[in-house]
Amino acid sequence: MRRSISLFMFTAFLMGSFNVMALGIFTPEKMKKKVKQCKELRRLERECRKAKRSAKKDCRITKRSQKSACFKVHKQCKRKCRKGVRGLKCKRRCLGARIKCLSSARKTKRSCAKAARREKRACKKAAKASAAFKQCKKRVFL
Repeated sequence: MRRSISLFMFTAFLMGSFNVMALGIFTPEKMKKKVKQCKELRRLERECRKAKRSAKKDCRITKRSQKSACFKVHKQCKRKCRKGVRGLKCKRRCLGARIKCLSSARKTKRSCAKAARREKRACKKAAKASAAFKQCKKRVFL
């Protein structure tokens, strides 16, 4: 009895694996194309998510006004100068720190804009593909 069950299971397994192989071999071209399209759609959606994360990371700094932060740095530096007897040399160094801060703010603003453009482009492509390949959403071809 036990042997016949195991034999039955084995033959069922073989038939199942053959069916899977047969599906792989005899898949019509249309079906293959749809599978390819859905894979492409998933790739585009993944790129969109990646770009969104990147933009969020790059633009986080510019959300709070960096310009005022730079002036704050400058003021604190000057206050320290007033306390000491360092005078003009110290003040000049403070100005240099502020200029450096502002230039880095411009840099982050640029990288933020670049990331935002990249995100827009990637998500636009994904949305277009999503509209074109509606059958992927039905999860028939996944």
